[in-house]
Amino acid sequence: MQKKFYNTLLASLVGALLFTGCGSDSSSDENHDGDISKLSAEGKTFVFYNETTGSQYVVDPDHQLISSLDTNESSNFYMLGKEAAKLTYWPDETTGDPKIVMLKKGFSIEDANVTHQDFEYLGHFHGTDLAAHSSDEFDPSVASAAKTATLARFSEHLREQAEIQAEIQEALSSEGEELCDFYVQGHHEEDTNTTQESAIHYVLTKSAKVLFYVDGDAGLEKLQGQLAVNLSAASSCEVDKSGITASHAGVFIFLESTQRLYLVDSHGLDYHEHSAWDLSEFMPSGFDASQMIGFGEDDGEHDH
Repeated sequence: MQKKFYNTLLASLVGALLFTGCGSDSSSDENHDGDISKLSAEGKTFVFYNETTGSQYVVDPDHQLISSLDTNESSNFYMLGKEAAKLTYWPDETTGDPKIVMLKKGFSIEDANVTHQDFEYLGHFHGTDLAAHSSDEFDPSVASAAKTATLARFSEHLREQAEIQAEIQEALSSEGEELCDFYVQGHHEEDTNTTQESAIHYVLTKSAKVLFYVDGDAGLEKLQGQLAVNLSAASSCEVDKSGITASHAGVFIFLESTQRLYLVDSHGLDYHEHSAWDLSEFMPSGFDASQMIGFGEDDGEHDH
C-alpha cells in the first residue's frame, strides 16, 4: 500500500512540481545551471534546506525537475529571513500521508509534546500539489479535531524516535563513536509462520562512518559480518547538518560538511558506498545545503 502511494506521488510530479500553501499561491520551476541528469536516484524526491538563508529546493531526478520554495512570500513554505529550523521527515504511517515538518531549533524530541509554537510549517500532498499548513492553524484555540490529532500522532512519532536514538547511543558507546544521525528501514514479514527480518538501523556517526545494527535479545547488535562504511572525503558529521533517506537496498546520505549526497547500498549484506555526488553538480550555482529529507521509499531488490 505504501509503495502504491509513493508511485502515485511521484507520477503526480511529472511535467511540473506545484507547491502551494494550502490556499496560497504556488511557486514556479526555475532554470538552473546544474546538470540534474548526473543524479541517479530512482523513485526519490529530495528536499534540501539551507538553515542560514532559509532557502529550500525540491529535487526530482526521475523527471529532471528542480523547484524552489523561495519564490512566494505568502507561501507557508517560505523560510527566507526566518530563524534556522530543523527539516524533519514524518512518514505518518497511520494515514499513509508522509509529511515535512519544519521544527524550530531547540525543540527536543526527548520531550516530544509538539505544540503549534514548536514548528514553522507542516507540509504534505493535496492531490498533485505539495502544500504547507501554517503552524497557526494548529493553535488549540482554532484547531480542528483532525489537526489536534495530527500533532498528537507526530508527538508519538518523535517519542518513538527518541527511544530508538537512546538505544543507538547506548550501542555506539562500546564502539567509541557518537551518534550524528540515523534511519531505520522498516521490518518485513516474509510470512506468518517464519521468522521476521529485523529492521536495519543505519547509523551515521560524528566521524562520518556508517554502521549497521539490528534488534537483538539484549538490545541493538551490529549486523553480523558488516564493517563500517567510511564516506568519501568525509571526516565529520554535525548533528542536524545531515540527512538520511531510503534507497532501493540501503540509504542516501547527505553531509553538510562535504556538500555531498552519498548512496550506500548492498549486494546481500555487503554494504558499501556505491555513488557520491557533489551538490554543485546538479543544484543551482551558489546553493549550499544544511539538511536533506527524501520522499519515496523502495524496499525491493536493487540492480547496479
